Amino acid sequence: MTERHSGDVYSAEGHRVHTAPGSRRLRYGIMCRGPQLEAWQALVVRELQSIPEVEPALLIVDADAGAAGPRHRLWQRLRSPSLLWNLYQRAFIAGKIPAERRMDLPAELDRGLPVIRCRPEFRGKYSQYFSPEDVSAIRAHDLDFILRFAFNIIRGDILSAARYGVWSFHHGDLDRYRGMPCAFWEIAKGDPVTGITLQRLTDALDSGIVLKQCHIQTVPKSYPRSREAVLVAGADLPAKVCRDLLSNRGEYVSAQPSRTTAPIFRTPKNSEMLSFLARTTTAKLTDAAGWLFRHRQWGVGIIQAPIHSFLDPRFRPEVSWLPRSDRRHFLADPFGIRSGKNLTILAEELDHAEQVGRVVAIECPEVGAPRIRRGILELAVHASYPYLVEHDGEIFCMPETSASEQVVLYKAVDFPTRWEKVATLVQGIAALDASLVRFDGRWWMFYGVEGTAGTVTLHAMHAPDLRGPWMAHAANPLKMDVRSTRPGGTPFVHQGTLYRPAQDCSRGYGGAVALNRVTRLSPVDFHEEVVTVVRPDPHGPFPAGLHTLSAAGDKTIIDGQRTLFVPALFFAQLRKMLRSARASSPWQARQTDSVTRSG
Repeated sequence: MTERHSGDVYSAEGHRVHTAPGSRRLRYGIMCRGPQLEAWQALVVRELQSIPEVEPALLIVDADAGAAGPRHRLWQRLRSPSLLWNLYQRAFIAGKIPAERRMDLPAELDRGLPVIRCRPEFRGKYSQYFSPEDVSAIRAHDLDFILRFAFNIIRGDILSAARYGVWSFHHGDLDRYRGMPCAFWEIAKGDPVTGITLQRLTDALDSGIVLKQCHIQTVPKSYPRSREAVLVAGADLPAKVCRDLLSNRGEYVSAQPSRTTAPIFRTPKNSEMLSFLARTTTAKLTDAAGWLFRHRQWGVGIIQAPIHSFLDPRFRPEVSWLPRSDRRHFLADPFGIRSGKNLTILAEELDHAEQVGRVVAIECPEVGAPRIRRGILELAVHASYPYLVEHDGEIFCMPETSASEQVVLYKAVDFPTRWEKVATLVQGIAALDASLVRFDGRWWMFYGVEGTAGTVTLHAMHAPDLRGPWMAHAANPLKMDVRSTRPGGTPFVHQGTLYRPAQDCSRGYGGAVALNRVTRLSPVDFHEEVVTVVRPDPHGPFPAGLHTLSAAGDKTIIDGQRTLFVPALFFAQLRKMLRSARASSPWQARQTDSVTRSG
């Protein structure tokens, strides 16, 4: 029987209706196979448990889970058109993906929750319908939503048994891939991006209501690693929807169902597996060769046009590249200030041998050669992305020092050589490439935060004054899309609209810059959309990448990437590879074990 609390409001059907923010609670059920969850599913539940207003209320257990399936004779298995996939699955996937390893339910779920065991009726080959008795029993628990971690394709009244329906993960981009196996076809088709979709199920197959999506980089050289990353990366999506519902921003849970015409993929046939294995082997060899023999070097270029020129996809800039560094160094992350006819650029200079970045100033006079000035903003940690901003007649710099978990603001005492610290804007966050902009009466700071498997999410803060106090955006993290998340230059306002440059790392770090149009921005709301992607000139001196687009008055400053052989990096990588091989060899393991026992 549903417990009712004073102050709760109920509809005519007996459902609790949420009222004022602050008094709201969300109750959810979990469809599972028994007293265990896969590790990624447990992570989803842990994210939900981090929200005090969200509570688990019911376990809906598949009574047929674990039942023996049809047995096939050995001869039938050997003749299977998916034999290679079955062998690959057994050798590399089954029991070997950490995110798929089964673990016991948390104690509060295992012992503290009511359990309903259901045996839905199959109609057709895959569709399952819950009995009216089971649906009625589930409704009695007054759930706000149900997480689906079990059963097959469920249809019928169960989909409306909770106020906001049944939520299910689709590990793929519904606009491009339907079917199975998880994260396989993105590698097989050479797609650099793999999507994760959380949807509210409807009766129509693959036509649910999309609640949240994110996109991460595919790992073409390793299917197990790519599959692991996809399972883990979207674990916080249900928690994000819950935060939106609690903040009255969740109207999309009742939006129109998606409509996709994406092809349906099934278990790969033997010929498809041969192609897949060839592709992954080539990717491994290419990656190893690049790691040893092809190293990144960045350079800085100046374009005689304002940054908003890049909004026109027909714009073809002419780049004046600064003199290239020697093989041991590179320059990247440039930001500039105009002073009369002269331009001064602050950038990161990295020494490959030391692998430590430092901020340098590059003075570019109207006539004459550029001059690099070192020894400015000497910091104790790796420094990069020296973001510049002019305000009230003064020049400020906010370099990235993510290793210190601080965002610090410096003011120029004698630009560009002397600086003084004026404020620590953010403490305790390893913020990546923090970028500032004043828009709509507030200061905004956008920055990236690195998560699991190398993923980066976009976060924002806002403040009434440059020095603060800075407050986190209510909807953080705002997005996770490897194609347009990590900041990549100066946010700018053009014709009243805010645009945000972001790195497109779908084909590797720093591949291109996506220009996002911000369509909604407030302390509690955010939405942006990509309007164009700026790519490197494949015929220019830096054809391999571009990851910063910064404004300097009527000029734009960019950086570009090329690859070349750096002997110092080759020997460093080779030593690292040999140490790793020795540490993992059976002989080395026996020696280490012997030393440990003798000690």
